[in-house]
Amino acid sequence: MIFRSSFFLVAWAAIVTAGARVGYSTASHYLGAGQHQNAKTAHELVEQLAKRAREVWQLRENHDYAAVYDFLQPSFRETFSREDFANARGFLLYSDASLQSSELIGTSRGRTIVRVAWKPRNYLYTGPAVPKTALADEHWFHDGRDWQITGLFRWFDAAARPKREEDER
Repeated sequence: MIFRSSFFLVAWAAIVTAGARVGYSTASHYLGAGQHQNAKTAHELVEQLAKRAREVWQLRENHDYAAVYDFLQPSFRETFSREDFANARGFLLYSDASLQSSELIGTSRGRTIVRVAWKPRNYLYTGPAVPKTALADEHWFHDGRDWQITGLFRWFDAAARPKREEDER
């Protein structure tokens, strides 16, 4: 058990370090001050974000973490190999993922909230695993071409509404 905790602490530190390299505050340089000439409208960006979120959760439900790896930001992929990332996942089984919301945060960041049922794999839990429903809050970055996941998602009780950025102002 100590090994697992240590592994997750080291993994979390690597994720934070990778996020700091690209970070939210420096992400806007990918789009540039003048934006691309063929810049998408806010509506198109939100639709594209929603589509990517649905795709990644379908992959998670199918336990295809090697494919989920392609949705991660390059700085995150520099930290973990595809094989290490895929092997570190799969402790939880996901089902019934349903996109609740997708929103833009500035010009190159986005956020999705997904309602998902989850349960632990049987080898981690003694007795029958009863599915629970929770909300996954995931942050994304647009690199000028497509949306990429910035790190791990945060869980919220399905009865609670995660805070939005405007709530914190």
